[in-house]
Parts: sequence; structure tokens; C-alpha cells
Amino acid sequence: MLKKSLVTLFLLLSSIIAYGNCCPNIEKNYHSYYSNGKIYERGDIQNGMKQGEWLVFYENGNIKEKIVYKDDKRDGEYFRFYENGQLKHRAMYVDDKIEGNYVTFDEGGYLDEIVNYIDNRPQGISFKFYDGGRIKESRIYKKDGTIIQHNYNQNKDLDFLNN
Repeated sequence: MLKKSLVTLFLLLSSIIAYGNCCPNIEKNYHSYYSNGKIYERGDIQNGMKQGEWLVFYENGNIKEKIVYKDDKRDGEYFRFYENGQLKHRAMYVDDKIEGNYVTFDEGGYLDEIVNYIDNRPQGISFKFYDGGRIKESRIYKKDGTIIQHNYNQNKDLDFLNN
């Protein structure tokens, strides 16, 4: 009787293990938690890779990051938030590389900086702003790596030119 039960248990466990190893297309909804039990992140895993929208949370429950994945790489819109819920960064990823404008806001919600990216590198013109929206700094990133920078004071006067 005991021998028959052990054989049955062995066959059952072997079947479960074999199924788990042979079928990598299993989809699951993944969750991880802080030590206090509050959710840290959640998203979908397919074929062992992150897929679709993932959310990362602060301990207070507010969203910290919203990321879209495709085959375990960032691919789509990316948002990062301050702990108070205000938007901090907005960007677009393609195949795990930043493409287009990477936009930064301050904690008050004002536009802080816009940097254009091509293939994960700053390229072209970028701007940094004062709180009122006036340009504080402009930079031109060239393909060869050189940077031309213009700094402006609050009165829109050019303070510094680097080229």
C-alpha cells in the first residue's frame, strides 16, 4: 500500500515537473511585493520574458513607472512619476533604446527639459527651461559627439556660448 502510494506520488510529481519544463509558452501574471506586503511591481510574463505593460509602485501605492515590454525589452511608451504622483519623465523606447524626445518635468508639473534621442544617444537640439517656461539652456548634439551649448538668463539674454 505504501509502495503504491509512493509510486503514484512519484508519477504525479514527475508529470508536473515534465509539463513545466516542456511547455515554455506558459503565460502568467507576475507580482512582487515590498517586505511590508504592498505591491512593488506587476506585469505579464510569456515564454519567460516580460511582455506588455508593467507597473512599478512606490511603497505608498502610487505608480513609480509604467513601462511597455516586448520580449523582455522596453518597447513603447515609458512614464516615470514622482512619489506624489506627478509625471517626472516621458519617453519612447524601441528595442530597449530611447528614440525621440525624452521629456522631464519638475515636481510642480512644469516642463524642465526636452532631449532628442536617436538610437539611445542624445542627438540634435535639446532644451532646459526655467519654471516660467523660458529657455534656460539649449544644446545641439552632433553626430560626432560635439556639443554646442547656449545658456540664457531670466531676461532671455545669452549668458554663455560654447561651440
